[in-house]
Amino acid sequence: MKKQTNKAGQDNIGLQALKESEARFRTIVLWSPDAIIVTDAEGKIEYMNPAAEGVFNRKVESFIGKDFGLPLVDGESTEIDIFRPGKDPGVGDMHVVETEWLDKKAHLITIRDITERKKAEEQLKAIMALDLQRKTELLEISNKELEAFSYSVSHDLRAPLRSIDGFSKAIMEDYSDKLDEQGRNYLCRVCTACQQMAQLVEDMLMLSQINRSEMRRKQVDLSALAKSIADEFMQNEPQRKAEFVIAPSITANGDGQLLNIMLHNLLENAWKFTGKHPSARIEFGITKKEEKTVYFVADDGAGFDMKYADKLFGAFQRLHNVEEFEGTGIGLAIVKRIVSRHGGKVWAQGETEKGTAFYFTLN
Repeated sequence: MKKQTNKAGQDNIGLQALKESEARFRTIVLWSPDAIIVTDAEGKIEYMNPAAEGVFNRKVESFIGKDFGLPLVDGESTEIDIFRPGKDPGVGDMHVVETEWLDKKAHLITIRDITERKKAEEQLKAIMALDLQRKTELLEISNKELEAFSYSVSHDLRAPLRSIDGFSKAIMEDYSDKLDEQGRNYLCRVCTACQQMAQLVEDMLMLSQINRSEMRRKQVDLSALAKSIADEFMQNEPQRKAEFVIAPSITANGDGQLLNIMLHNLLENAWKFTGKHPSARIEFGITKKEEKTVYFVADDGAGFDMKYADKLFGAFQRLHNVEEFEGTGIGLAIVKRIVSRHGGKVWAQGETEKGTAFYFTLN
């Protein structure tokens, strides 16, 4: 008898705990700010909490017994965002979490109205877009001002440089007999420095003009341009033992004048940095990278250490001193700017005393 009494007491305790659990669950469901929906296995709505009225802007009773209206999962939980612009009046964007329940005899669905969250996200995106646009505009203004300054300074330097060079040559011609060898050497160095500075000015002007000039796209025969440039180098220095290997029929859509400047700089670079070798091989051709046409100019000259590759295309960045190889340090910066204007990329690979290959793409 005592055992039966104990069992009955345990049953009462278990029943009381169940009732308390159900009461807590009911309170949570009733006061939840999220819509909570229970459907049967076929998706017919059996229960909706009061918050569902706020989410769907309709009375709960109008949903009971009707299809939920969204595909339900089979054997797993899922959550999705549903965007409903301009649909049911008062019904906004929703985040839906759905899972099977009670041994697959029901589905438990929670829905949160995320309209305000989406508005906040869109506002943040708009603010960030405006901020980026403003920064871009300021950068463009700064670049234009810098280009205008470079153009103005470079242009204004031409006249005094011509005067210095001209008077130095006049002194050399008219008074060379009155100067000793050291004096004549000094004047020669002045003339050489003027010519180097003049070339730097011309390169700076070209660099500033590349972004300012209007693009005139057409189909350009790059092979013909490369051959013409190679012939020019060979005629100027016929004593050089150099072989140009130019692949035939290479064409590209772009601005002919700019592409000619770019090729001239790349081939001149190869010509210059093979000059200290007894013989040279310079190649212009194409290859493929990820199904995209890649053009290249390669040589077997001085090469460079790859750890300095990031410096190659910066203005005034030189990997060799001017006494070893002459130049202004602007040529490859011009190449990069022209390639960029054509929507492409340029990069280089090399090894010291084993040559360099410049690769570029054009869009």
